[in-house]
Amino acid sequence: MRIWIRIVDEILQPFVVDITFTVSHRHNVLAKGEARARRFIEDAPDVVSRERRYGWIYGGYGSEVVRQAVDKHRKTLAQMDEELTHRLWLAGETFSLADIGVIPYINRLHMLNIDSMWQNRHPRVADWFERFRARDSFITGIEEHLPE
Repeated sequence: MRIWIRIVDEILQPFVVDITFTVSHRHNVLAKGEARARRFIEDAPDVVSRERRYGWIYGGYGSEVVRQAVDKHRKTLAQMDEELTHRLWLAGETFSLADIGVIPYINRLHMLNIDSMWQNRHPRVADWFERFRARDSFITGIEEHLPE
């Protein structure tokens, strides 16, 4: 189970923002004009954050930062698919904190409408995700609170 908590901390959490912003917010910043886009970048708290924002805004899907984030997620999905060949859930035959830790990031990809990252490539991840979504705790804790 520790490996999945580490993956959340070191891969999914730090890189999901790059994908999220590029898919769902970039177009809004660009639509407000060049001055607003520049201000968004300049308002970042440090040089690294400004460079990331520049990549999101002007590089989009082709920027190095977004390509790296997608690559990290693809590798994680492949690792998940491999693990799920041997067991029903990420850390064994029972639902665990490993699954709870990973699901927000996989669900985020789903909500961004990019679940094609695993639908055809990683069928065991697709099955795992559907099992998770069928759980009462997912329905009452997440789905019931989403806007239509």
